[in-house]
Amino acid sequence: MIKFLDSQKKSVENRIASLKDEIGHRVGAKEITRHKIEENVGTAAAVLCNLSNHKAYEPGRSFKDEVVGIVALLGTVANRDLSRMLSVYLGEDNMLAVVCKTQDAANYFEKYDTEGNVDIRFGIHQEAAKLGVPISRRFPIICLDEIRPYNGDVFWNIRQKKLNLPFPHSKTHKGFRGLAVNLINLSAENLEIITSSGHGLRETLFYRLFGELQVYETRNDMRQAMPHLRNGAISLDGGIIKGDGMLLLGYSDPEIIFPVMPDAPDILEDPEDVFTKVKKMNAEKSVLETVENKIRKAEENRQKLVMKRNKKKRKFDEMAEVMSQPSGSQLDQYHPVSQ
Repeated sequence: MIKFLDSQKKSVENRIASLKDEIGHRVGAKEITRHKIEENVGTAAAVLCNLSNHKAYEPGRSFKDEVVGIVALLGTVANRDLSRMLSVYLGEDNMLAVVCKTQDAANYFEKYDTEGNVDIRFGIHQEAAKLGVPISRRFPIICLDEIRPYNGDVFWNIRQKKLNLPFPHSKTHKGFRGLAVNLINLSAENLEIITSSGHGLRETLFYRLFGELQVYETRNDMRQAMPHLRNGAISLDGGIIKGDGMLLLGYSDPEIIFPVMPDAPDILEDPEDVFTKVKKMNAEKSVLETVENKIRKAEENRQKLVMKRNKKKRKFDEMAEVMSQPSGSQLDQYHPVSQ
């Protein structure tokens, strides 16, 4: 039995490894982040991602027509260290924040009864109920048209349309990597998102989130630059300064991070194909868990049988030893012959 289960386990592990390799070569980093968001059951972000995977999602109805997306999915970065630190700086709530164009769109997300309770038959709560994943916590919504945009110059002649912010130091400071708002890369599609006043995502959303946050290689580089900080700084080795006099200590490795794409952020795999493969891999992991549980139980049963058999053997050996000894009556009847 255990040999059969071990063989089955190895087969499942091979299928999972094969899927991981296939996904690793084909999946877009954005889809990995999307899948992580979907795992955050009970959040508005997870509901929106699930809606995009179902035919029931019909753009143009109620709140969904002016939804721009989830913060974590609206930009990419060049390496994992930067992604991790920007995500830690923002925090999970901001990473999962829903971005829409107008306040009117935000008003369609939910409404309330006369006692101030959320009406679960309306807006995103109604959609969540249909999916069987009710929203169980508060969620921020960012309205692009309500953001006070960056009002300086923009480098319109470069593809990423970065902000022409003043250099924070009189000379290049050791370890300085740039300003966070300009280290976010936008896809061609997201570069086309414009507010009613003509501002893009970098000038509104990401300037609102990061301001003039500076990025450094190390904590020591960051500390050396403290006199030049305006909106704080992060270092790629884990340091965070969140404004005047506030440090964020400790360590964390967030689940939700910006997609890491060293090259152009436009090249993504077919989301439907990616979604199917990720679901298949998760199903295989469930099978593996079941097989491992069966192996564990079979091993426990085997150990119990071994112990039971050993116990019986000990009793048998004890009985055999007793039976091999001459009885008392036989000893009494035995008299050696005198010579």
